[in-house]
Amino acid sequence: MDVFTRGDNGGLLIAQSTDTLTKEDNLISYTVSAAVNHDLLLKSNVPFKGGEFATFEIIVNVDPNLEFANRNPDGTVTIQMESKLVVPKTIETTGGSSTWTGDGENWTVTFNPDQLSSGGKGLQIRIQAEFTEKDYTIVSDVMTLTGLDFKLKEDVFESTGGALQVNTSANMTAKMNLRNMAGPAGFANNRFRLWVVEGLLGKNDANGEAWRKYFGGGVEDPTAYVHALQFLDYKLADYDLSADTTATLKANTVTAEIVESEPILVTPADITIYMGGDGGYDAVVGEGGGTTSSNSLPHPLFKIKAPAGIDPENLTFTNGNKTWMVISDGNGYYHFSEGQGQDKVRVTYSYTDEAGETHTVTNDNFDPAEAGNVYTTYTIALYPGENDMSKVRAVADNGVYYVVAKTGTLTVRAVADEKPTSAIETTAPAQKVASETAVAVAPADTTYTLNNTGVKLPADSKPSLLFDSIIDDDEHDRTKALKQRVDQELEKAVNATRHYEIKYLDLVDANNGNAWITSSEGTDIYWGYPEGTDQDTEFTLLHFKNLHRDGPNSGYDIDDITNISSENIEKMEVIKTANGIKFHVDAGGFSPFALVYDTVNAYTITATAGENGSRTCWWTASVWAR
Repeated sequence: MDVFTRGDNGGLLIAQSTDTLTKEDNLISYTVSAAVNHDLLLKSNVPFKGGEFATFEIIVNVDPNLEFANRNPDGTVTIQMESKLVVPKTIETTGGSSTWTGDGENWTVTFNPDQLSSGGKGLQIRIQAEFTEKDYTIVSDVMTLTGLDFKLKEDVFESTGGALQVNTSANMTAKMNLRNMAGPAGFANNRFRLWVVEGLLGKNDANGEAWRKYFGGGVEDPTAYVHALQFLDYKLADYDLSADTTATLKANTVTAEIVESEPILVTPADITIYMGGDGGYDAVVGEGGGTTSSNSLPHPLFKIKAPAGIDPENLTFTNGNKTWMVISDGNGYYHFSEGQGQDKVRVTYSYTDEAGETHTVTNDNFDPAEAGNVYTTYTIALYPGENDMSKVRAVADNGVYYVVAKTGTLTVRAVADEKPTSAIETTAPAQKVASETAVAVAPADTTYTLNNTGVKLPADSKPSLLFDSIIDDDEHDRTKALKQRVDQELEKAVNATRHYEIKYLDLVDANNGNAWITSSEGTDIYWGYPEGTDQDTEFTLLHFKNLHRDGPNSGYDIDDITNISSENIEKMEVIKTANGIKFHVDAGGFSPFALVYDTVNAYTITATAGENGSRTCWWTASVWAR
């Protein structure tokens, strides 16, 4: 297709786009462009009529390892040609030919590649084209051919076990046939012949002198003139441009290295939260694919497993023009930073119902009785949306890797109270803590980490104390079961009345969906004195260790409570301060706590009427048990 261009200006360009090929990324695309140089008639004032001038034949030989990648639903293939100068006519197929359609500049043709010539040597696409019917005095144009998208055949993978290096090519050749040059010709063609010969024989430079010497004279010598015409006719009849040493056209050979390499695995980290948090992740996708601003579902973290020698923090994930940088959060956890003008990495939180249908959710609300537990779980997954995950790549300095996305688990623990959280303070309370509430205090330099990941909370976090009632329902009186377990551990004075205040405690980040957090220094808790008690009251505080609202001993079943061993019921040391009952909880040491105190019926006085008719009276006085 390098028709009249000479030297390094213009010429044929075969742009070949390929990468390390795998079954997931198996595409080689070619764009062919060619320039027709205006030197053809630059010095001529005599036009020629294009349709009578020349025809072209463009041949694409496709390697036997390749087949068309982008077939239409009916199995056909569509390719495009753009040219102001050349009109494509047909594509030859075994059963005939297909016709191009277009608007004079943009042309398309649809054909069945199974009907192309092959002969065991791969596909051969033969395109016929010719100049348009316009009159030309100057010829200059760039033609392009697109839609030549190929992939390696499936049996190439199967025969090699998925790893091979193969040399494959789509070889482009072309030839031009000048019409009627050897005999009587149309007016334009004869004029063209005369102009070319006249120009060659009449040049006053070294090249012109060489031509005159070769043919034996100048333009005035009839013999030289005829010899030059005959030579031109011979040279340009059925002219194979690929044999022209001055043409830039060459067979285009690519090397596709197919490597079944270890992929990059991206897995959302498992996270545990409590219901009702604020400040959740704002790229949670719900039903129908719409992204909502979630106030109760957390920011996702990711584990990234890369081949040996690859630091995940040095990876850039790409899909077309979109990019996502990997940011390390420490301890092998990461999040993604999106490129400018792009969406954040989106995730879904979903569950599958008993009928096998999957539902995506945008909040953490659930009914414990309906769920059959005081916690429920959701699947965390990357949401590709319009991005094809099979085309997402992870780019490192030493190569490109395909990406496999896994799933994680979000565990949501139920709460009983509507607003059970309060911010952790850095100083002890200056006023008396209200009954039925508590205040958590930790040093200002305390480090808080998410769950048990060791990942530090960001600057906008809100470490808070969860101080919640026990979850009871019609079938499960868990408060009663805890009281009974307390009575088994603690002796009760004779004629005493026992009082219980039982709460479930934990630490959360209220600005990240109430995600469970851990304090590096532990936490001091100031529990408000129950109504009618003060610093003179004797209290016992029991901690039911490991009775968290998830896992095999969630406390949902009463047996979870009644079967707790005495070793897992811890008697806490308390200090009765002026503003609350203080005790210290080590990092991660939260679960149900029972504050217990007794009152004793100390005295009963009875008066009986005497003979003088006095009346009988009685009363009972209660005092705190010491």
